[in-house]
Amino acid sequence: MKLTELYNSLNDKPLNEQMSPETLMVKLGGDEKTELKISNQTNSTGDIDLSNVTLEFKGEKYEKLNFEFYEELEDHENEGKDALFKAETDKMVFEVEVNIQANYDDSGMIDDVEWRSLETFPKDVEEQKRPDYADVDGDGDEEESMEKAFKDKEKMDEAHCTEEEIREGTCGYSTDGKPRRKPAGPNLMRERFQKLANIIK
Repeated sequence: MKLTELYNSLNDKPLNEQMSPETLMVKLGGDEKTELKISNQTNSTGDIDLSNVTLEFKGEKYEKLNFEFYEELEDHENEGKDALFKAETDKMVFEVEVNIQANYDDSGMIDDVEWRSLETFPKDVEEQKRPDYADVDGDGDEEESMEKAFKDKEKMDEAHCTEEEIREGTCGYSTDGKPRRKPAGPNLMRERFQKLANIIK
């Protein structure tokens, strides 16, 4: 059979659509693993292209998903970067960790996609529900939302405090995590009781 005949026998589909879907078992935010099928994640030259991805899981099929750069997670300098890519439909949001090249802004080249990190959310709760699997604030809590983790990390970066010090009410923060002129401690409790007893004003 000639090469052209072989190509025509594949219904003239682009190379990226001829390949069998990649199948993985992923958690998708829960404890039970789910079968995930990924198609159309490469272009005609075989490079990773996330502009027309098809995902199938839990009896649902999502086509023409356009995953775009959303935020940088970690910079490995010349070795590349870890980034979060996001795609949306009318009702759903999809997020996945992607390894991009150091010069991604110029090249647009992707090295790998960590499909096991895929998370899905209803569109209206995307920020509140995205879990902190990367543990960006280093507090060991991977179940808190990324939104809260980034806020905690900003506080720690500004005050050079650990999450534990903030939670304890030391390092210039009260126990509610809000900045104060001086750390919470016995002296503040004593002042509070004195005010309640009208000893001081």
